[in-house]
Amino acid sequence: AQVLFKFSSFGVHVIFPGATFTCWAQMTTNARYVGPLPPLAGPAAAEPYSNHRLRLLDLNLIVIGQGPVVEELVSRRCYAGGRVCWLWTVWMPASITEEDFLADETPGGTTGRWASTRQGPLTDASGCWAQARFAWRPPGRASRNRGPQPARVVALQRLLGSKQNTWHNWGPTITSLGQTETYRLLLLGNNGVFSLQVLDAGQPGQSVLWEMCGHIIFAGEEFSLLKDSAVVCETLEEAHAVDVSVAFEEAKPFMTACLSHMVVWGVAFFGLFLAFFLVMGTAEPRSEPGDVPWWRASFSLIIVPMGYAMTTDLLGPALTGHGGTDAEAILAALLMAATTVAMFLVPVGWDSGRWHGLSNYVAGTAGAGWYMAIAPPLHAVQRCRAIRGRLPWGAHLVWYFWTSGSCLGTWLLLYASALLYACLVGVSQVGSAVVLSTLTAAVELCMVQASVRVYALAIAGSRLSAPGPPAAGDQKAVLILLVCTAHALSESTRLVSTLAAVVRSPGFAWMPALLCGFASNVVLRTNLSTAGLLLMVPPGWRRGIRPSAAKVLMNEVRLSCGYVRFVPLGALAAANCLLHHEHLEWPLYSQHATLLLPLAALLEVAEDLIVTSGVLSAESWRFTLAEAYLGTHPLHTSQLVSFHREEARPSGPAVGFTGMRVMRFRATVLVVAPASIFCYNLLSLLLGAGFLHGACKEPLPESHRFADAFVWQSPLRC
Repeated sequence: AQVLFKFSSFGVHVIFPGATFTCWAQMTTNARYVGPLPPLAGPAAAEPYSNHRLRLLDLNLIVIGQGPVVEELVSRRCYAGGRVCWLWTVWMPASITEEDFLADETPGGTTGRWASTRQGPLTDASGCWAQARFAWRPPGRASRNRGPQPARVVALQRLLGSKQNTWHNWGPTITSLGQTETYRLLLLGNNGVFSLQVLDAGQPGQSVLWEMCGHIIFAGEEFSLLKDSAVVCETLEEAHAVDVSVAFEEAKPFMTACLSHMVVWGVAFFGLFLAFFLVMGTAEPRSEPGDVPWWRASFSLIIVPMGYAMTTDLLGPALTGHGGTDAEAILAALLMAATTVAMFLVPVGWDSGRWHGLSNYVAGTAGAGWYMAIAPPLHAVQRCRAIRGRLPWGAHLVWYFWTSGSCLGTWLLLYASALLYACLVGVSQVGSAVVLSTLTAAVELCMVQASVRVYALAIAGSRLSAPGPPAAGDQKAVLILLVCTAHALSESTRLVSTLAAVVRSPGFAWMPALLCGFASNVVLRTNLSTAGLLLMVPPGWRRGIRPSAAKVLMNEVRLSCGYVRFVPLGALAAANCLLHHEHLEWPLYSQHATLLLPLAALLEVAEDLIVTSGVLSAESWRFTLAEAYLGTHPLHTSQLVSFHREEARPSGPAVGFTGMRVMRFRATVLVVAPASIFCYNLLSLLLGAGFLHGACKEPLPESHRFADAFVWQSPLRC
């Protein structure tokens, strides 16, 4: 059994000594070459970035071997958040002659340079990363022409979450050698950079199947003969001591959401909403004038889990680059509970014996505002001494205020879109459906694009080009939370707006809105929109329309975040079934509204199946726009194309999307909670809280909608 993602202290980084390689052809019968490798140039394994240095270890780690030692190395590397390629073999590498080495070198005496983030092409004095010899052609499905992987490799891929796709690769790259394959190491240039080449020895000329640069570590006693020439870890103690960390944060791959995490949190919030709806559905119909509605404070139970992770996984890392401990998370959750309960129970007035309090939306927003005014500053003060003088406060403050303000801005824009749809649906069902689908997609796209742009300027810019200290922390974990939240809120707006319109006017008015949303998502996710836009844009303007990381990240999160919207609506239907209100014949108030929910879920599943199957996938634009990505930094958010020795490889994922990571389980609540709360608040705004909780038999008149959005009476308005 393997223990993955364990805590372990990092030791001293072992580097390649300046010694010649022995004749590996004499060590194993697998060797296809004879003669020694050229001598190493020295321990230089880093290239400068402005005032920073990017180690080859930061970019990629290649581990060769089998057994518990290599599994420990891979698990530690995954925990550190770095890219790793695991060649599952105990064969020795083939040796290479000097003639083979010279033949593999890139011709020409000039060194390729990549443009920096904001400074354009760099000169030799700028100390930019030399890319001309960098090899990046990871193993893919097309490179395997000798049959399936061994069962053990398949089991390891499932255990570590390794997946391959045109756009991205998830988790560590784990592969084995076929019966006719061998591998060798190449020394590229004079800076100690090594490349791993896998060759097809069964073909004339032994063509290269795949090739990757990286810091190479041999694991296992089988490679003990290489200890004088390479980094070898024979025992678990050595695997614990060797450095596998990622010092340059921008070298880490992007993150994505995990469907299983979403399911677990979705079940938890289904239970919380079910309990809340049962309490409200029991107490609100029995409420009398003058009663203090203490039961409304039960809504804070839904908000508290969000407070547990908001500082430690979102606002704290955005502000200081550091998260918090579990104790700090618990204290933050208690603070969120105290502020929200206070906002729910404090009256704002009395009128004719009726208690007036803040609505759930206003009370929750006010409680979260007090929370944000207290918890993040305390978090920053606690770490001020440790990070003083080594943190670009300007970049972090810009990123922090965008992180905290973009979510509220998305809420307000989507609220406005829902209200506009409610006004137009009575005029034209098809026209209002097109408007709703277009507006929600535009809000989502603009917010995601803006988030990626702010990240590129404030965070990546301080790391790749700007002078001074780089931004701290794994900010890609913060970025993916913003992308997930924007998509979840957009999908929630479409479903809740359609549901509210059907409840007010039963009929098939929901069909155009549902189909328009389905069609627009399929067009965007299969890249048909990009391919169509490319046909209409002149060749000279194509660089301006090239997609960035925002497109890939949006396509990623749509596989899991679109299902969150069904959590509160399903809980509401279940609560109505259990409460048995006399005026309700259907769980969601009408036959058409009840039918809408399962059909929307089926369309979501069908949409994911269409996208993942690749039936309508349009990827030709990648080859057309490949040249437009030349000069863009390999680690920049605008880079979607992979390069192998300065030749574009549009068929494979870019460096930033190779080895994609999964966001933390605790951080996933920051997607499920806002989307679920948004669904409930929007539904109460469109239909009225009294109708939603069984106190009224008809939806709230539209003339009372504005007042009910801010202040709730006791009893609730009807």
